[in-house]
Amino acid sequence: MKHPPQCQIDLKGNERIVAVIPETITGAGYFNKPIWVHIYDYSTLKYRQECIQPEQQTPTMRALFRTLESAHDAMYSQIKVVTVLADNQET
Repeated sequence: MKHPPQCQIDLKGNERIVAVIPETITGAGYFNKPIWVHIYDYSTLKYRQECIQPEQQTPTMRALFRTLESAHDAMYSQIKVVTVLADNQET
């Protein structure tokens, strides 16, 4: 039995994937649909991210992209973002 193609992300011993976020990026003369993998190391308290480019994405990732991007956008829209200045005053 064949296994479906997979995209590999290497994790260190205390690292864990905390989110996988698809994102459509457009600008003057470019278009991209990366998937961002957010990784947290609980021993060092450091965060990093990996980027999965479209040509590295599996068929399942591509099929789920739009649905997951819409879910992420809907969730993000429910968060009030306040920018705090150096002296802790809101803008």
